Amino acid sequence: MRNFNLEKTSNIKLMIFDKDLGRVECKNYEVKFTLSTNTEDIEDIFEAQVDQNVSFSKILYFLENVINDSFVFQKELTTEMCKFVATSFDNNLIVLPSLEENVLVLALHSKMNAIAAENSFVESLEVKDLDLQLNYNYFSDEFDSASPALPTKDDWMGDLAFYDNPWWERNDSCTFDNAAETAEEREKWVALVSSDDYESENLHDQAFECIEEELRSFFKRAKDTKEGKGEAEVIEINFEQEHKKNKKWTPKVV
Repeated sequence: MRNFNLEKTSNIKLMIFDKDLGRVECKNYEVKFTLSTNTEDIEDIFEAQVDQNVSFSKILYFLENVINDSFVFQKELTTEMCKFVATSFDNNLIVLPSLEENVLVLALHSKMNAIAAENSFVESLEVKDLDLQLNYNYFSDEFDSASPALPTKDDWMGDLAFYDNPWWERNDSCTFDNAAETAEEREKWVALVSSDDYESENLHDQAFECIEEELRSFFKRAKDTKEGKGEAEVIEINFEQEHKKNKKWTPKVV
């Protein structure tokens, strides 16, 4: 197999709400991932380069602007978090089956692969606890489904969940699973997002779309220039202001 490989390291901070211990623990992590793009199944090597850049930019944005500074908690705490925390703070919310680091690593690995372009994939993910100097490493080249250590959608999702799959299997910026309060509410929401003119109000999802559109457009112009069809120009994607204005989307109990 012939692949392009790219390795990146980022630092993130998480605030973990541990109900059993009755405390909030602030954790500092170093996250290192290896992004590969398969060139054997792509006729145009240029398309592989585009996939690699789109995947890398979306994953890096996700880690630095969504995951970083998140509140992390188990689903059993959703009601309390919505009532006392989510209504007062703009931090992102990460809901996990349990608070062990290996579960966090598995969920992030699955999510990063859901975000990546069709021919790109994250094989290796390392999360280092900078306070305890502990490394958690995970490698997998099987991406047809999430890790068997994570709950299945039947075990994790409720009957009124807005989405069919858990957040770690979806190509969006969300790290929790919202649910409707009634079947009628869910039907209205499904009809809304299925309409042709629907646009997500989540600014992180909008950033994902912008990243892909801008990069694919940029590389197309670069290719046209190389082939004598136009002039290239440098683009800059800056989502700092949009991130600061990001609207809060609080979860409901699933």
